[in-house]
Amino acid sequence: MAISFVTLDIIVERTSEDRERAKSRGKHMGRPSQPRKNIEEALLRYNSRNTNGLNVKDIVKLTGL
Repeated sequence: MAISFVTLDIIVERTSEDRERAKSRGKHMGRPSQPRKNIEEALLRYNSRNTNGLNVKDIVKLTGL
């Protein structure tokens, strides 16, 4: 059992080092950003959900967010 913790620590350490190396080289980490137009449309639909009858799930489907 102690061996598995040591192995896990090594994996975490190497992963952290690789992520830092990638960031220093300018690599983007995480999901790609959405176009501003899609975000604005989703927010408009969300803010008017009481009148348009849409729920969050519907808004996500319509805007592709």
